[in-house]
Amino acid sequence: MLNELLVIDIETVPQVPAFADLSSNWQELWQEKVAKTMPDDTLPEDSYRKRAGILAEFGKIICISTAVFSYNDMKISGLRVKSVSGDNERAVLEGFVTICNKMYGR
Repeated sequence: MLNELLVIDIETVPQVPAFADLSSNWQELWQEKVAKTMPDDTLPEDSYRKRAGILAEFGKIICISTAVFSYNDMKISGLRVKSVSGDNERAVLEGFVTICNKMYGR
């Protein structure tokens, strides 16, 4: 029987706001990365805006939220929710590890 259910939500955004903000090397890497998956007539600026946040090389994590549902006799008996967010991906990840160790460590 299921006693607990953990749900994790991770929000990401592009590392820089716009394609034009990338260095020329990164712009070239972006164009190579999406060349196989985007229609030929798609502008790099448009594809970057739509997809950069979900590609690890070009995105960053800005928020991680967790929820733990506790069950007793097939009914929800508790809910714990925690989130960590910010513009610094490393700090967000370190905060997530801290939350996991405090809330869910056994």
